[in-house]
Amino acid sequence: MSETAQFLHDLMDITRDGTEFYEEAAKAVPDKKLSRVFTDLAKAKTALADNLTPELKPAAKGKTTPMELRGEVNQAYANVRAGFKSVGSAHLTALEQSESQIQVNLQKIVMDRDHSFVVRVLAKQYVHAAEALKAELRSRKRTMG
Repeated sequence: MSETAQFLHDLMDITRDGTEFYEEAAKAVPDKKLSRVFTDLAKAKTALADNLTPELKPAAKGKTTPMELRGEVNQAYANVRAGFKSVGSAHLTALEQSESQIQVNLQKIVMDRDHSFVVRVLAKQYVHAAEALKAELRSRKRTMG
């Protein structure tokens, strides 16, 4: 199993964590436009997980160490959760960086011919959708000052 094939399984865990986080964040933040961005991120992550899960090859046996990216993303979520009511530009920057890291790894999947065409297309679709949502995060960050 290629490195990106194992990452794909880890990505499903990261995606499920992200869906839960963004759904929670959308309900908790007072900024309505930011809430909408969080709702859209949750929907994009849900669609990715729902569409990719049936396409996954069985996971390699014996790998129990969580990947580093998952820890980094979960730390960003934890920092924002601590202050949902006062989400600031630093929080949005951390979320933006987490999404960028996920996109970089998904781009590796897009380029890895060990994956089916369907998996690569779904990964590319998410990268495209996430880029537009990151732009909205940046826009909200600029308005916060």
